[in-house]
Amino acid sequence: MSNLIEKIDDAIARLAQLIPNPYKYLNIHKFFTQQDIDDWQIYEGDGEHKLEQGALKIGDNSDNDKLWLIHKTLYPLQDNTVYCIKVRFKKPVGDYRTYVGVAGLAEDKTSFINNRGENYYGSQHYGWWSNDTYDDYEEITCFVCKRGTDVAHYRGIIMLPENVHYFRPLFIANYSGSGITYLESYQVEIIQN
Repeated sequence: MSNLIEKIDDAIARLAQLIPNPYKYLNIHKFFTQQDIDDWQIYEGDGEHKLEQGALKIGDNSDNDKLWLIHKTLYPLQDNTVYCIKVRFKKPVGDYRTYVGVAGLAEDKTSFINNRGENYYGSQHYGWWSNDTYDDYEEITCFVCKRGTDVAHYRGIIMLPENVHYFRPLFIANYSGSGITYLESYQVEIIQN
């Protein structure tokens, strides 16, 4: 346990050194039009989804409402750069997991690199996950940066290995079960050293 705490403290210290003030806004993905929804690719799941109240409503709390989304936007992963991800969503019903993270990609911009080094969309890089329900919108913040040759995933911190050159926003709702999730926005901010 103390070894894990030391790793987390080390990761937080590394991030603190990289985060200057002020930071530069990069991109925000909101759900106001059908085109906004179409910019997300469905990799897995049959969860019903539609635009409702300025958000992407996922699921109807019956059967399997899972939806595994990866955005089409490709972000280059640069050295000495931290990316701040802020996601606003609520999940009023459902006992199944929500994931916030990124999909890692190789230099060719198409091959996935997951947390096991495989070319597969699953087992990607997650900075936050929970089975909890939220009646009101919650904002989840995660930080993404390069680490080196190994992969570390701590709550709120995603350190990607050297062979990841790009990433795409990732959101998984109602993982393997029923529920209703509203995804209002997924924001990416770049923080350069």
